[in-house]
Formats: sequence, structure tokens, C-alpha cells
Amino acid sequence: MIATKQKIWKKIEVEFNAQALFTNHTADQLKKRWDNMLQHRKKMLTEEKQERKKTGGGTTKVITEQSEIDILLDKNIDIALELVPDSDSFPIHMTSPELFYDENNEVTITVDNNFIDETIEEKETTIEAFTFIPQPKQTKQFKKADDFTIKKVSYLESESALRIKRLNNLIKQETELFDREAN
Repeated sequence: MIATKQKIWKKIEVEFNAQALFTNHTADQLKKRWDNMLQHRKKMLTEEKQERKKTGGGTTKVITEQSEIDILLDKNIDIALELVPDSDSFPIHMTSPELFYDENNEVTITVDNNFIDETIEEKETTIEAFTFIPQPKQTKQFKKADDFTIKKVSYLESESALRIKRLNNLIKQETELFDREAN
């Protein structure tokens, strides 16, 4: 029974330390924090229950509806950014570079940073079609890899494959669009 609990706390330690939000803690530290949170929560529930059943008049104490975990996360995560414009409000063309080829096949990259569209001279361009070729899988040997690490690696591999597939589709569509415009 104790050995299984220790294994479970070890697994919790690995998953907790895998998150980038917090500093690394040992299983004993996490268990102590958990016990402290439980004791604190029991104390709060007891006080709340006593406050509800209290007689004798007077104003009642305001009870917070926010859970303890939300309070902890609000302290660690809530960051206010002031005077930062929302990137969704910018037109897409402001950040997408345009490639132009001159007679010597030298590339000129321009980025339009104005809100007003400017007329740009059209130049005949040639684009060589290419496709992304996925590299052979690089696998690492883990010594007794836990379930969390195995799942994480498999998700990253599948995401990488989907991104490569998406890029190949975009290149194919760009090439077809360019061929239509050239004709």
C-alpha cells in the first residue's frame, strides 16, 4: 500500500515538474503542500459552517465562492498587460513579407507597415516548386519512461507530421495559384 502511494506521488512529481509554470519540487514537498491545503480547506469549511449556523444577530461574514486552487493559480498566472494593442486588429498584410525578384534573380523582401494599402508594381516572377521532406524519426531511448512522457512525445510527433502535411498543402496551393495567374 505504501509502495503504491509512493509510486503515485512520484508520478505526480514528474507531471508537476514537467509544467513550466512552477519550480521543481520533490514528491515529499508536494505531499506536504497537499496535506497543508487539505488542513487549511477543512479549517475554512468548519469556520464557514459555524458562521452559517451562528445565532445572535449581526452581519454575516462574506463567503468567497472561489476555490483554493483558483486562488493559487490567480497569484501565479494572472498578469495584466497595459497599453498593448491586440494583434488581431492588425491587417494580415502588415506582417507578411512580399518577395520580388529583379532581372538578376536577386530577391527583395518588403514588409508593408502602413495601414493603407499601397500600389506595388507587378513584376514577373518565377517560383520553383519544392516540398518539405520529413526527416527520419529521431527516437531516444528512455530508461523506464513514464506514461506522461510517452504520451507527450507521441503528441509532439503527430503534431509535427500534421504541420509538415499542412506546409506541403500550402506550397501546392501557392504553386497552383501562381500557375493560374501566369496563364
